[in-house]
Amino acid sequence: MSPHAQSIRLDQWWSYRHHPSKPIQLYDLTEDLACKNDLAKTNPEVIDRLRQFFAEAHIDSE
Repeated sequence: MSPHAQSIRLDQWWSYRHHPSKPIQLYDLTEDLACKNDLAKTNPEVIDRLRQFFAEAHIDSE
């Protein structure tokens, strides 16, 4: 895992991105526990909410 990676668990969703400049990946853990089917493109409202959480949690490196 990258030292810049971020992940969030929100309800049935698990989201991950390798770096703040990379796209957010989204998985529904109730249907895809192995996280093989990225649902980010079909759930823009969830991605928008998660993007806010990622932005609030991000701290720039020195």
